[in-house]
Amino acid sequence: LKTASDEIAPAGIGFATGDLMYGGDMSEWKKFANSLRLRLAMHLTNVDAATAQSEAAASARASWRERT
Repeated sequence: LKTASDEIAPAGIGFATGDLMYGGDMSEWKKFANSLRLRLAMHLTNVDAATAQSEAAASARASWRERT
């Protein structure tokens, strides 16, 4: 999921006619990918707390970079 999120170019061209969720807005897809990473990290806390913490932090950093 990290690799896929890193490959999304917010200024890139999406599929405006086929994208029912975000209308081709790649920055919204990037936000969605980071929120999904955070959600998966939260589920991972019961199995591997250390990995969950590092993944949650990485997701937060990636989200923060997109806002600046």
